[in-house]
Amino acid sequence: MKKVLMFVHWVSTIALNLAMIVGFYYYFIDCREPIKFGNLPFPTEKMEYKRGEKMNITIDYCKKKNLPSKMYANFTGGIVYEMTPRETSGLLPIGCHTQKMTIDIPHNLPLGEYVVSGSNVYKVNFLREEIVEWSTRKISVVE
Repeated sequence: MKKVLMFVHWVSTIALNLAMIVGFYYYFIDCREPIKFGNLPFPTEKMEYKRGEKMNITIDYCKKKNLPSKMYANFTGGIVYEMTPRETSGLLPIGCHTQKMTIDIPHNLPLGEYVVSGSNVYKVNFLREEIVEWSTRKISVVE
């Protein structure tokens, strides 16, 4: 009986230590910086936009792997105008690239100067999310 208890003790100790090592790896090591931007703040094609126009931004990035992600963006000036979050999983290919992305200027955005800023939230694994902040150069919304 004593040998059985010792065996159970050693097996449970090894299993617990293994679970702690796996948990440590997933929480602290797995996929730090899922994407790295090289040209912050992002350049825009022009400095003035009308309401309802599409603003093209150029993104220079290196992405390690495709992860579930969501983008939260807002126009920050005299006010903060939040946009609807959108799914961005798989939108940018893996590797180092330069790509153009489009952001719609809302029809009801007040006139003024704004910086479009935001964050991408990446679901790295079942334990952790990584948040990557970004912004554009200052733009003007005109009549």
